[in-house]
Amino acid sequence: MVNINFTLGMEPLGLTQYLLNPDKQKDSAQAIISTNMGGRDAYELAEEFRFMHDLRPNVKYSVRHFSLSFAPNEQVGDEQFRATVRRLLELTGHQKCPYFAVRHYDQEHKHKVEHGHVAVGTIGFNGRRVSDSNILRRLKQKDLDLGQSIERQLEIGLGLVPAKVRPEAERRNVSTGEYRFRERTEATLPKEKLWDAIDSAASDQPTMPELVTRLKAAGVEVQFHEIDQKHKRKGISFAIDGSKFQGGKLGKAYSLGGLKEHLKVDYEAERDDERLRELNGVSAEECRSRLANTSPQEAASESPEVQEQQPQRFRRGEVILEATESGYQGYGLTEADGEAVERHDRLSIQQAHERELQRQAQERELQQQAERHKQAEDLETRQTESSTSAPTT
Repeated sequence: MVNINFTLGMEPLGLTQYLLNPDKQKDSAQAIISTNMGGRDAYELAEEFRFMHDLRPNVKYSVRHFSLSFAPNEQVGDEQFRATVRRLLELTGHQKCPYFAVRHYDQEHKHKVEHGHVAVGTIGFNGRRVSDSNILRRLKQKDLDLGQSIERQLEIGLGLVPAKVRPEAERRNVSTGEYRFRERTEATLPKEKLWDAIDSAASDQPTMPELVTRLKAAGVEVQFHEIDQKHKRKGISFAIDGSKFQGGKLGKAYSLGGLKEHLKVDYEAERDDERLRELNGVSAEECRSRLANTSPQEAASESPEVQEQQPQRFRRGEVILEATESGYQGYGLTEADGEAVERHDRLSIQQAHERELQRQAQERELQQQAERHKQAEDLETRQTESSTSAPTT
């Protein structure tokens, strides 16, 4: 597997210094793995990029940066890395441009992932600019000439470990910022809490109103949206710990249609929409009360096929309730369940404390701004009074 990211730069020195940073190398004297340039340090290489850019000074960007990451535990030798770089430059049209490539080792111990970088000029040795039109789409999705993405073409052509493509129902959306925050803090993301809550609540294929009731009872805010009643466009959103997401932003399985298609939630618009509208205004406490008071016969009448397949279970406080013919049977939480609840409570308290600290910091900043503004006004007033009271000659 190879994952390639792409950025543009106007000033090449910052990029060359970053790529040749000794802290990221095993041997800084032999940092450059592949190149067609004469420079041997960051300043010489940056000057070469500038010289080529001077051939076309009207071009905004002088250098492009490709970063390559390989599959966890995949061992890529230097020769295979060079071949990957050369083929990447050919597929993107940069084979006649100045470039150099390095490998970085500073993060390898964390996830056993090898990675490297390529800096390449935007102007070829023939003085022509190489187009970067649709390059991200070509890298990740599909190159029209190849019929597949450049990443997949490199994997096939160079014998790299093929990427594992998750089924659509298992794909979940995490931004780069969220991923870095999780790596830095080891905290559970709001999205992760929502995924777990929704997957758990939908495990026995309930009706859509049942799913919403369970989620709201568990502390998840849920809103059913009718975006355009004329065209009957509808959606659903979820919120937890003050973070709100459209269902589709969590992944295709969590949109209104995805819940039905991928998680097999029983949803029929004519039957369920009125109840979903009503649930928009129902509190979490009321949902918990409804779940506690619903009889097994009522639950079975709403979804008989599901009830025949497996018993209805949900959590209320410290007890797991299961619908039986004679009523609800309660099961105490296991020790592992109790530990998970305690971890969740501790994290919620910590997040609330962090939000309070942020609020206090914002208040202090506003107070300081007000004080600075008042001081500036006082100074202006004194200067005005001084100028008007000064004797004239």
